[in-house]
Amino acid sequence: MIRAVFRAVAFATTHPEETMRMLINWVRVDPEVAAMSYELGKRSWSERGMVADAAVKMVVDQSMLELKSKDAVPLDKVRNWAFAEQARRQLQKIGFGR
Repeated sequence: MIRAVFRAVAFATTHPEETMRMLINWVRVDPEVAAMSYELGKRSWSERGMVADAAVKMVVDQSMLELKSKDAVPLDKVRNWAFAEQARRQLQKIGFGR
């Protein structure tokens, strides 16, 4: 599944018009909505398939604030990208991706 997501993001990144046509046809949205959705979506696509540590830290910090906890939470306790790294390496072996 992770390899499929990586491939889908690579396709969408390199084929914006075709991706928007898919949105129009599959999701049945207007071309304007498809274009806006594409633009919003591409901002969140990570080339390596992993969320930046800064973004994870922001969510952890917000959660700790809401829980009224002063304990520090190491990022290694809440994220592990080993599965994504493995999928990326597998795709690289077959010549797909960076």
